[in-house]
Amino acid sequence: METFAYLASSTLPMAVLAFVGSYFGIWKRNEHKLPASEAIILFFVLWVISAILIILFKIMLAGQGELTQSTVGNLWGPLIVGIIIGRIIADWRRKVNAKKKLEKQIENI
Repeated sequence: METFAYLASSTLPMAVLAFVGSYFGIWKRNEHKLPASEAIILFFVLWVISAILIILFKIMLAGQGELTQSTVGNLWGPLIVGIIIGRIIADWRRKVNAKKKLEKQIENI
């Protein structure tokens, strides 16, 4: 139970950083805004991914100093992962929107 509580408490800030990195890095510059339902789903997916990343970062950085572990594992890692996930989702949404637009144009012909 303590392990679950630790992961839940330490992954929340990481998920917030990843969400902020993906939302403000991608959708604020995009003409297609992220709907609230997708934002909530994205946040919870990032929270689960954050728990996995914390475990991976702790394993990979086991021999490093405490400052390196903290900085990489709790700040830069989530921001970079958030931006990568955000780009993937934004590209997918762009393709879906382009496909819908093309289908509309075909219907109008």
